[in-house]
Amino acid sequence: MSAVEAGGILIGRFALAGACLAILLMPAWWLAGRIQENESSPFWRLLWATGLALVGYLSFVNLAGRLAGNSTGVSLGYLTLNLVAGALVWHRWPAQASWSSLAFTWRSWLGPTALAMVLALPQLFLAVSTNYFDEAASSAIHLTAANQFAEGVFPPRHNALPDVAIKYHYGFTILSGTVRWLTGLSANVSVDVVSTLLWLFIFLFVFFWFKELGCKRFVAFWGGFAALLGGGLGWMYLPRIEAYSGDSKVPEPSELMHRWDASRGGLENLLANAHVPGMHLRNTDASLSSLPWDIAAQFQQHAVALGLALTVFALAAFVAWQRKSRGLSVALMVTNVATFGLLSLAHAAFGAMAGLTAGCWLLARWLRRRTRTDLLRGLCFGIGVGGLTLLHGGLFARGPQYGGDAVATLRDTFGYSVGGVRGFVNWNLASFGVPLLLALAAWGLHRWRRDASSTDRNTLFGLLTVLAIISWSIP
Repeated sequence: MSAVEAGGILIGRFALAGACLAILLMPAWWLAGRIQENESSPFWRLLWATGLALVGYLSFVNLAGRLAGNSTGVSLGYLTLNLVAGALVWHRWPAQASWSSLAFTWRSWLGPTALAMVLALPQLFLAVSTNYFDEAASSAIHLTAANQFAEGVFPPRHNALPDVAIKYHYGFTILSGTVRWLTGLSANVSVDVVSTLLWLFIFLFVFFWFKELGCKRFVAFWGGFAALLGGGLGWMYLPRIEAYSGDSKVPEPSELMHRWDASRGGLENLLANAHVPGMHLRNTDASLSSLPWDIAAQFQQHAVALGLALTVFALAAFVAWQRKSRGLSVALMVTNVATFGLLSLAHAAFGAMAGLTAGCWLLARWLRRRTRTDLLRGLCFGIGVGGLTLLHGGLFARGPQYGGDAVATLRDTFGYSVGGVRGFVNWNLASFGVPLLLALAAWGLHRWRRDASSTDRNTLFGLLTVLAIISWSIP
C-alpha cells in the first residue's frame, strides 16, 4: 500500500470519527438548549452538549455492553439511536436544532479556543513523547483495554486472567477504545488523543462557565490555568537536605533528586522537577512525606483526565439544578443522577467526593427548608446515584474473584506531613502552591464581595468549599 493510499484511508477514518461525533452531538445540542432555556451563549451550549453526549455515550455503552458482552455492536446501536433522535429533533424543532447561532457568534469563542489549543500543545507533546506513567506496565489495562474495545471485547479483561473482568475505573478506556476502533490509530496514540481532547474540554468549560457566572475575562482565564496548569512550589523554596549513615546518604539520592539545587536557577529546578513527578518533603523527624504530582502530570494518569472532566460538568449540572427552586426539574435531575452515577466509572475518588458533596448539599437544603420537593430531590438523587454506581461496576464490581473490600478509607490524620503547623503549611505549599493560594484568595474575596443575587456563583463556592473539606477525609 502506497503512502497516498494509506493517507487517504486515514483521512476517511478521521472523517468517519468526526461524523460519529456530530451524530452524538445532534440530540445533545437540542437537549442542552432546552435545559438552559436557550438563554446562554451558543458556545456554552455546545460545551454542555459535549458533556451530555459524553455522559450518554459512556453510560449506554457500559451498561448495555456489560449485558451484551460486546462493545462495538452496542456503540453502533447507540449511534443509530442518536441519528434517529437527531433527525426527529431536526424535523420537529428545526429552530432549536439549528447550529447557525454558533457560527454567528464566532468572535466570542474563537480566541479562547485558539489559546486553549496552544496551551494544550505541551500536554500533547508530553503525552506522545513517552509511555507516560502506567500506559505500558504489564499490570495496566490502558493499552490492552483500548485494543479489546476495538475488537468487541467488553467489559475490559484482566491482562493475566482473560476470563475475569477488570476491577478498575475504566471509563477512559471506553473513549480511547472508541478512537482506536473508529480511526485505526494505535492504542497508545488513541490514549494521547483522548487525553488532549479532555484537556481542551475542561479548559474551555471552566472559562466559559466563569464567564456565564459574570466573572471578568482575566479571572475566567485564570480559572482554566489553575484547574489544569497548577503545581506545587517545592521546586522553588525547599532546600535539598541530605543525611548520612556512615558513608551512605539516607535516603538515596534518587529520592531527593528533584529537591531544590542551590547551584541551579529557578527555571532549571522547575524543569528538573518535571522529568519525574515524584517528590518528597523532609519532615522534622527526618522521615519523608510524599508530595502529590503536579496537576499537569496527574492529568496523564488517564482516569484522572476523565474524572476531572466529568466532575467539572457534574458541578455545573448540579448548580443549574439548584437554580430551579420549584418542582423536581426532571430533565436536570436525570442529568445529575446520570452524571454523578457515572463518575465512579471515570475515577472512583472523584465519584465518591463529588457524590458526597452533592448529597451533603441536598441534605442541608432540606434541613434548612423542610419542603417535600427538597426531600424528593434528595431521595431521588441518592437512590439513583447509588444504584447507577453499582450498576456501572468499575471499582465497585462485585463477585467471588473480587471480595467485598472497600474502595476508600477515611483519613485518620490531618494531612500527610508531621511537624505541627509548620510541617502542615510546608506540605500544602510544596504540594499545591499557586492553585492553593489562588483558591484561598478567591474564597476570601467571595466572602467579602458576596452578591446575594448571584445564586449560581454562591452555590458553586459553597459546593467547592464542601468538596475541599470532603477531599481531605478520603485519601
